Amino acid sequence: MLQVSKINLVPDWYYKDSDCLALPGVEVYLNGVKAEVHSSRESAVPFNRIWPGRQRSLDQTELAGFVNFASDESVEVKVVINNEWEFDKAVIRPLSKNVKTQVNGREVTLTLTEPGQYALELGTYHQLIYLFFDPVTPEIKAEDVDYYFGPGVHFPGVINLKSGDKVYIDRQAVVFGNIFGRGVRDIHIFGGGILNGAAENRIFGGFIEVFCKSTIKFYNSDHIRIEDIIVQDSSQWTTSFFSCSDIVINRLKVVGQWRYNTDGVDFCNSNHIKITDSFVRAFDDGLVFKGYDSMPFYTVPEIRREMSVTDIEVRNCTVWCGWGRTLEIGVETCAPEYKNLLFENCDLIHNSASCLDIQNGNYATIHDVTFRNIRIEYQTETLPEIYQRSEDAVYDNQGVMGVPRIITIANARYGGQTGKFGDTFDILFEDIKVLAEEGVPEKLPVCFGNFSDDVKVADITIRNLTVNGRKITSADEVDLKVIGKVDNVKWE
Repeated sequence: MLQVSKINLVPDWYYKDSDCLALPGVEVYLNGVKAEVHSSRESAVPFNRIWPGRQRSLDQTELAGFVNFASDESVEVKVVINNEWEFDKAVIRPLSKNVKTQVNGREVTLTLTEPGQYALELGTYHQLIYLFFDPVTPEIKAEDVDYYFGPGVHFPGVINLKSGDKVYIDRQAVVFGNIFGRGVRDIHIFGGGILNGAAENRIFGGFIEVFCKSTIKFYNSDHIRIEDIIVQDSSQWTTSFFSCSDIVINRLKVVGQWRYNTDGVDFCNSNHIKITDSFVRAFDDGLVFKGYDSMPFYTVPEIRREMSVTDIEVRNCTVWCGWGRTLEIGVETCAPEYKNLLFENCDLIHNSASCLDIQNGNYATIHDVTFRNIRIEYQTETLPEIYQRSEDAVYDNQGVMGVPRIITIANARYGGQTGKFGDTFDILFEDIKVLAEEGVPEKLPVCFGNFSDDVKVADITIRNLTVNGRKITSADEVDLKVIGKVDNVKWE
């Protein structure tokens, strides 16, 4: 059985006034059935700055498309391009999925044999269709949940949850609004549909305060379950948790993030979390563990700096970072301890500054962190990060290739904090596979830094790191930069 979004669910005015549906000139057929091709505005260039009081200009963005469907059988996909895109090849990422494509003029065909999140690039990643393939789930009736959003377009604004609430967004629904929880528990958000944050306009430099809702945001809450939801066009951090615990996230998709500080998923002073089988494309850091102090301008008493960041598992996720770090701990680390943190079996399909990253920018003790079975893709068309320093500055990479660091571990001071740095130790990178296109530098960058004589950055093991199948057995085989005293780095 195949479940696809039907055509003409929304009135004509919606297509005219919004770029959130109906990507022009692209048709997609799933097992011969025409599917809705939603439009998604993405960042076109890694050009970032501190919040200037207004959003980025649209000339820094571009449109992609996505198709959202569920099936319990293989799906034959046919994509017909009738717009200005020019291409003679098509690539499905993650490359580890080994999905073959066939290009015949303006048509691309492929077969997907299992659920997952796929990115179809037509000649370049600037010409892109996401294919979000979920398993079939049971039908839900309105009386089964507290908030029911059926097929069509909805404008609820801020959905303020109370404990026990269930929110269902149908696969054929687009909900313009924000889901917000403060001091709640036993929450379930699910359904397969789209939660779009475009209606919220950011007007303030901060993004963790209560009055900034973003798209999904929880404070001091627990037992939260999120499944089969697409989060699109947030005004700032897209999906964030502050001093929360017992969170399960499965098949979350984060796309259409082009505005400043649109991190993918942030867990801040939170613990006992599992996120699996999800797709995150962010314009800022991708999947991040952070810790916050009670700085004077914060208005959120629920952010508890005494709450450690522990017992978090990230598995089977695909991440695309448009600026900053892809899988990250920090740079804000105002918490007693970070420990028992695992990133496993993930694909990093596009990266920016750093792929696997630990930045102990404040005072936490960070230890027992594992990055295992991670596949990292490098492309020659990756653009370098450029910081926008003035209103009239334009993005000009002058033909320079962006080359992200494979690994970064450093403790440079962050956010004006004073006092003792935190220790960072017992870090394992195991079975890291780099897939680099021809033309990417042979030696890829790695950086370790310790900016304090009073603490240790130590006991780092890099086991079975390979680049295009070649095992890296020593620091001489990478472009290594070491700052300060970093002890006991082992290459195995």
